[in-house]
Amino acid sequence: MNRNGRLLTGVMTSVLAFGLSAGWVTAQVDPDGSFGWIYREALPEEPGQSWWKNRVEVGTRITTYTLSDASRPVDNRYLGSINKLKDDQDLLPIKIFANIWPLEWLGAGISYEKIGAKTWTDYKEDVTPYSDGTFEVYGPILSLLAALPNDTRFTPFAEVGQMLMFASFDADPDWANAHGIQGYQSFDVTDEKGGFVWGLGCSIQLTPRCEADVIYRQMNASLIVDHILQGRV
Repeated sequence: MNRNGRLLTGVMTSVLAFGLSAGWVTAQVDPDGSFGWIYREALPEEPGQSWWKNRVEVGTRITTYTLSDASRPVDNRYLGSINKLKDDQDLLPIKIFANIWPLEWLGAGISYEKIGAKTWTDYKEDVTPYSDGTFEVYGPILSLLAALPNDTRFTPFAEVGQMLMFASFDADPDWANAHGIQGYQSFDVTDEKGGFVWGLGCSIQLTPRCEADVIYRQMNASLIVDHILQGRV
């Protein structure tokens, strides 16, 4: 049995976010995107005002994503019997982010992302497809932002950055306690690779204090995983 391998080799994430300085608002979630809320001081500078005013935006997002490496042939499985990965979406509005714009066209940002991949085995004859559990990759993304200011309410922007990755595995109880043996097997994430992020988007100014951001992101990530069987790798 192959007891170690790579997972999550290539993750694409698309994000759509809305913001309002007055507080949280209710919005309808687009199945192909996401909604969030941001606070941005987007007003003209006034004499004596703080340098931070008009330059900082803070908010949260709901994200949806697809896995670009989601299926493999039986003779090139990810790990053990796993031949597919299914995205495990988390649509809670907990993807907090903050951006600062020292210049009108240049900024920096930090955001939080979490991506889940549910393992899946479905090629065995006379065996019902099953999952060993779900891998999660999560952590902050540090980004450099570049915008293209213009005279319209639509401002295109791009970002490049790096995700500081952490990973965990949530085992399916039936798989973990196979053959009636408690803690029979598990997966141990020994290393995380990659994390480079790039994205393209557009900021839409709705009011002086409210804007919507639409962004498409792609992130590459790999996990190195050991299969622990009755306490041994």
